[in-house]
Amino acid sequence: LLIFVVGVVLGVPFPAALARLSARPGSGLIGRAWAANGFGSVVGPVLATILAIDLGFQNVLLIAAAVYLLAFVSFDWQAGGEAESAVRS
Repeated sequence: LLIFVVGVVLGVPFPAALARLSARPGSGLIGRAWAANGFGSVVGPVLATILAIDLGFQNVLLIAAAVYLLAFVSFDWQAGGEAESAVRS
């Protein structure tokens, strides 16, 4: 059950963000989203291993949570900014 919850929390944001990006007219950000996902998939585990050796696993988990939160906040801000500008036009 715990693995299911973690899988949903980690697995839903990217497809949901792609769906949200594809709904925008004239959005060329889908390729960049895939590139960022690929970069994170390659660099993330290596960096997490190096940081875990130096900082410990608990600190790496806190850093990872902060990065996920930053990504969520920045995506939501970006989507809101474009929506607001479309309403004003």
